[in-house]
Amino acid sequence: MNCHSGAGDGEGCFAVAGTVFDKSFSAIQPNPTNHLFSKPDSTGELLKVIKGDKNGNFYDGNPMGTAGSYYPAVISADGKVQKMLEPISTGACNSFHGITTDKIWVD
Repeated sequence: MNCHSGAGDGEGCFAVAGTVFDKSFSAIQPNPTNHLFSKPDSTGELLKVIKGDKNGNFYDGNPMGTAGSYYPAVISADGKVQKMLEPISTGACNSFHGITTDKIWVD
């Protein structure tokens, strides 16, 4: 998110962003939707919906609430779902997905 922080070269300032791939990590998953829930396993209140683009990218510039209070569920354009079991600690999803853990995927 350094690029999209307001001081970076990227257009816009993002509070949450990432890229969704297929299960093999070899292709992007176009037009995903990221649902952020207040509890694990797509339960609790639906707090935010972020629609992705044809390149698998999703982003939102609105400020996030408290770290650890969002549980993502990524949904492919054809309705397949991949859920995170732990809450997110930052909106900079690509800062650890693809680096210290698998890329974001749904298949």
